[in-house]
Amino acid sequence: MIFIAIQAGFCVAAHETLVPGRDATMTLDRMKRGQRCRILSIPSEAVRAQALRFGIAEGEMVTCCEVIPAGPVVISKNRQEIAIGRRLARQIEVEGGF
Repeated sequence: MIFIAIQAGFCVAAHETLVPGRDATMTLDRMKRGQRCRILSIPSEAVRAQALRFGIAEGEMVTCCEVIPAGPVVISKNRQEIAIGRRLARQIEVEGGF
């Protein structure tokens, strides 16, 4: 298993509950542990290029492994874990409820 930190962020965000089977648009920082989501948009070209190196792109399905209080959101895809800082996660739009 690989663990990669993209950017550190330090803000705590509130979480919302998704109803299984219904699509809901939100940002990555609002994911809960165990939820699957599809990445809809990544904010800038530089961040998009860095995420692509790890196999993360718009349209990809990822799973939230952990939401560290006042820390990063850890997502996984293909047995790889990636820690994304809160400020960055707040900018990544996802579609959840899968």
